[in-house]
Amino acid sequence: MTEAIAHTPMMQQYLKLKANYPDTMLFYRMGDFYELFYDDAKTSSKVLGITLTARGKSGGNPIPMAGIPAHAAEGYLAKLVKQGYCVAICEQIGDPNGKGPMERKVVRVVTPGTIIDEALMDGHDQHFLCGLYQHKSQFGAAFLELSTGQLSCVESENQDYIWQELQKRRPVECIIPEGSQIQNSLPPSFNQNILRQMADWHFEPQSAYKQLCQQFNTQDLKSFGCDQLAAATGATAAVLHYAQEMQHSNLEHINDLQTLIPNEHLIIDAASTQNLELFQSTSAEMDSSLFKVIDKTQTPMGKRLLRHWMLQPSRQESTILARQQVIEALLEDFFFERLTTQLDEISDIERITTRIILGQARPRDLTRLKQTLETIPNIKKLLDLKPQLAQQTDTLNALEDVQNYLARAIQEEPPLLIKDGGVIADGFDEHLDEYRQLHTNGTDFLVTLEEREREATQLSSLKVKYNRVFGYSIEISKAQSDKAPAHYIRRQTLKNAERFTIPELKEHEDKVLGAHSKALAREKQLYEEILSYLAGFADALKANAHTLGFLDTCCSFAVCADQYRWVKPELTDSLDIEIEKGRHPVVEAFNQAPFTPNSIYLQQSETQDQPRMLLITGPNMGGKSTYMRQTALIMYLAHLGSFVPAESARVCLLDRIFTRIGSGDNLAAGQSTFMVEMSETASILNQATSNSL
Repeated sequence: MTEAIAHTPMMQQYLKLKANYPDTMLFYRMGDFYELFYDDAKTSSKVLGITLTARGKSGGNPIPMAGIPAHAAEGYLAKLVKQGYCVAICEQIGDPNGKGPMERKVVRVVTPGTIIDEALMDGHDQHFLCGLYQHKSQFGAAFLELSTGQLSCVESENQDYIWQELQKRRPVECIIPEGSQIQNSLPPSFNQNILRQMADWHFEPQSAYKQLCQQFNTQDLKSFGCDQLAAATGATAAVLHYAQEMQHSNLEHINDLQTLIPNEHLIIDAASTQNLELFQSTSAEMDSSLFKVIDKTQTPMGKRLLRHWMLQPSRQESTILARQQVIEALLEDFFFERLTTQLDEISDIERITTRIILGQARPRDLTRLKQTLETIPNIKKLLDLKPQLAQQTDTLNALEDVQNYLARAIQEEPPLLIKDGGVIADGFDEHLDEYRQLHTNGTDFLVTLEEREREATQLSSLKVKYNRVFGYSIEISKAQSDKAPAHYIRRQTLKNAERFTIPELKEHEDKVLGAHSKALAREKQLYEEILSYLAGFADALKANAHTLGFLDTCCSFAVCADQYRWVKPELTDSLDIEIEKGRHPVVEAFNQAPFTPNSIYLQQSETQDQPRMLLITGPNMGGKSTYMRQTALIMYLAHLGSFVPAESARVCLLDRIFTRIGSGDNLAAGQSTFMVEMSETASILNQATSNSL
């Protein structure tokens, strides 16, 4: 590029804005289009399949340019974000009638890890933004799901443990300090293209600690369990800062932090997760993962919570027993069927709440929120029938005042965007009603004027029309235009017609168009006030979302227990595992033929340091790996709080599950089949304890 001074004022403005976002595509608003220039234009032309043109010159060469309609920007944004690109949205904020270029400002930056717009993501997918930081011998990681406000961190001296957590969550964007050596030690399978570097002072432990205390409005971080975790807090603060910069917001909805404690959760490494096909099956023909089998959820919150539980199976006996108790209550008299019918009416109020707080909620988000709140009383009535579910009843709030407010404020079927108008209900605001009345009466005036002028002139082709550029005019065909009255003022000549105006029409045009623009401006102001009002109920809305997600996930387990004939496992204090006539949950669900059950008994040895082991032999295709997976999956389900596929089961609490099944090489990492097998086996032997399976 040449110096900005050599360009037109508009291009000078563009170059100045672009300089602040060198590694980001800039969507530069020009009227009804977003324009892209230089390399952004070339890249977008290839990725989006849009036409590459040129505008002006730079250094004697045409400036590449590509454009997309503003009304269709979401689809193009989604494609770019899925490809890993970051996009800065630059809007016109100045007076269109002012001198010089229209004032413009970047209002937000859309990146793979900071998206909250429903149109850019699947309802149940989680888009984790990750931060990595090493402080002395400690490795820290932070994970932020911005659309829900879920923030967690973890710290360990064991680098492999951090990498396992990273691989399980599959972040779409990852923040590391500039000049850090972390990227050189990442697993070979990690996608380095998602790395973003930030100045290392953003990770500095002392300033990070202060930033987090300010974010959570606390004196210290003791209540979050990370008060002494310098690496974890450094990574967390950097992730928060990055998200705040991208959203141009302080992200008030992020007011909690979960510190992951390894011994509180059952650990399953990435290799075992893959071998057990927990989330993805190895089959290219069908999705036969465990998640596919047990996901009977009705809401996006339930689906995400189920995935969250599967990522962090509990080792807390109280947590597991509490979930079992809820599932038992849901199974009584097929109560889950009545509850799932109501849950099917629930929208994704967790993400809607985030968009409300950030001022990015759309009109139809608010109608869905209202419909969800209207469903909550029905759910509470159902829960009142079950004393075991009293805790869930107490945390649900129908927020009748919010329901009534939304009923008065928003049209029942509003348009997609506030800029389209027609979102605010009639009668909500007298000023808006006045502008609308003027605009409506203006239409009646035009009909009357057209009839009057046609009769007065006796010109059958005379029509009153509106054009965005020329406004209102009286149009007469070419054949009759020479008979136009002398007081008609010629305005535009067309191929087959002439357009005229008269003072009365011009006066009406100024009045009507002014009323319409004032109505749109008033609607926008009112809508912002509505979002501000709703943001005051964010905590109650988030509590509703959490409870509804919990009920939905437990209903999913209840459906599985009923449909697949699963039983409640008994937790024991010993290290014994007794599974009577167990079945493989995935094989049984997908196979037409009945599954032959298998029992397994692993008894506690007399001394703790002696192994508890079964050596299984048999021919190929004899069912050895199925038996191994079956045992692992039954134990895994028990740690989720779910019922299990067996006639009966007595299980202990494990710290880790390891599974090494099948063979395959990893040529990209330079590992043969033998090396892969030996590496995974060595990892198991090095990490297994007396509480591992």
